[in-house]
Amino acid sequence: MKNLILVVLIICQSALSLADDKVIKLAIYSEGDFPPYTFKDGSAGIIIDVLRPIAYKYGYRVRQDNIPRKRVERMMKEGDVDAVPIAKEWAANPNDFEFTDPIVEARDVLFHLIEVPLQFNEFSDLFGKTLGTHLG
Repeated sequence: MKNLILVVLIICQSALSLADDKVIKLAIYSEGDFPPYTFKDGSAGIIIDVLRPIAYKYGYRVRQDNIPRKRVERMMKEGDVDAVPIAKEWAANPNDFEFTDPIVEARDVLFHLIEVPLQFNEFSDLFGKTLGTHLG
């Protein structure tokens, strides 16, 4: 997997309904916040901060819907959701969707205590080590 994760906005190819009601229905995973990209309350986050002014410029408004992750792709295909911020690598069926250019480029890193050196060049270097992570 690449060290660089591209956070992109994915748009269903059949989302022609946008022209009718001038609302972009943006799905945010209801399982939790993903700072700094999205927050369930819709008040902040890089994705919303970038998308809202662009949508406004073209006469759209953004409505954020908190939806369980397992339902999002189905809802995209059925036209119930217009877009979702997701990395292409995270989509179960990425060929079913069109992806924009990256909105934000981020990279995952490992950090450790200075007094506990860690040499990491490939995944096998981590075998036998205990790693911590967060959900989401």
